[in-house]
Amino acid sequence: MKIQRYIFIAVLLTSSACSLFHETPQKSIFVPQTVGNMKAKIELDSLRKITPKPILARTEFYRDSLLKNYIDTALVYNFDYQIAWERINQQYAHVRRLKGVLLPEISGQIAAGAKRFGEYTIDGVGNYDTQFSENLSQNQRIPDPIVPDYTVGFIATWEIDVWGKLRAQKKSAALRYLSSETGRQFLQTQLISDLAANYYRLIAIDKQIELINENIKLQENALLISEAQKQTGNNNQLAVDILEAEILSAKNDLISLKQLILLEENAFNGLLGSYPQTVIRSSWKNELFSEIDLSISSESLLNRPDIKQSFLNLNASESDLVVVKKAFYPSFVINGGMGLNAFKAGLLFDAPSSLAFNALGGVAAPLLNRRELKAQLFESQSKKREEFIQLEKTINNAFSEVYLILEQRKLITSQIDLKKAQVTVLNRSIENSISLFTSGRANYLEIINAQENHLNAQLQLLDLQQKQQELNIQLYRAIGGGY
Repeated sequence: MKIQRYIFIAVLLTSSACSLFHETPQKSIFVPQTVGNMKAKIELDSLRKITPKPILARTEFYRDSLLKNYIDTALVYNFDYQIAWERINQQYAHVRRLKGVLLPEISGQIAAGAKRFGEYTIDGVGNYDTQFSENLSQNQRIPDPIVPDYTVGFIATWEIDVWGKLRAQKKSAALRYLSSETGRQFLQTQLISDLAANYYRLIAIDKQIELINENIKLQENALLISEAQKQTGNNNQLAVDILEAEILSAKNDLISLKQLILLEENAFNGLLGSYPQTVIRSSWKNELFSEIDLSISSESLLNRPDIKQSFLNLNASESDLVVVKKAFYPSFVINGGMGLNAFKAGLLFDAPSSLAFNALGGVAAPLLNRRELKAQLFESQSKKREEFIQLEKTINNAFSEVYLILEQRKLITSQIDLKKAQVTVLNRSIENSISLFTSGRANYLEIINAQENHLNAQLQLLDLQQKQQELNIQLYRAIGGGY
């Protein structure tokens, strides 16, 4: 009859806990089928089982052998990346700790102690009387007035996971670990992107220096022609001075670019996790990157580590919510112990006479602290909704980012084509101005203007090409990279 009462109380507590768990159904997320077609939508749940692969491997995208070596170095020595690894190890330690949560907790015990009971207490009088009892052997007589206590054995505690609370804890820890791993992938993709962008900025600066040096040679040739014309009376000192001043200005620009190289190299070495040193790099090439397919599907975009991390965080919050819900249910715990126990050291290992054990099973349910559990429940429900909104936001940002990069690439490609045509025309104008200046049909100002316009157009073209390369790097990072 008592057992039936306990079962009735447990069922009553369980049913009262269930009444708290009404939640608003979570809405579905619909995403564009491709980045290029935002109107055609598909439900995200249909994509969650897909394990997308990188569109292009990192080694295929970054083909520069020097850059590949720098990337490998950064992935070992970059300080932020090393910290990320240690945080992953911390999450993994938590997962390992929870691996045995479903098993009994067993601990060994070796203890020695002593007690002295008052003479006017039940224990004191009883222990004293054993000295004169004829029913006890000499070994069974309790020492008086101090009673030693020696114990060697095992103690076990086992919570039976009836409601799945402990399993939910394990699942949450595993998901948090996977989330930290995708966070590392996100950091790796960002690190590689920053490293590549910095590397190609250095190459672009080298190219700027090369263009300015070529322009200086043209100016020096014009200066020689101007000095020769001055000797024949076809020119004056003003033309010579202005051309010489242009050369000095260009050399000053070279020094400014060398200062910029120092800053870029310092930042690059910081990403490598190394001390300041010269960065060995390749020379400028017009085609530095592989082409990326412009038709990017939702499956491909889900390869982004931040989206996968948001998925995992949402699933982890769902498991955390399960744990909080199950805290309202009764807990079934079994406690027990077994070992050798005696009040005389010499009798401790006199088995089986010194063998002792105990076992206790109990059901515990929260009564007075339900307000705190309710607060935790509402907090977990809110956390789950927050993670869902965060997932929506992350996906929206991903599509917007990729779309913007693709549109910018189209526009900048058109700009590059026009700028190349302009450079060709201005290069022809330099040849014409020098020919006219030599024959006395043009003045030195026309040469200076032609050279300045050509140099500016070349630098603008270089800047556009560098921006195009940076957009390629951003696009590669935006679609998830190739870690």
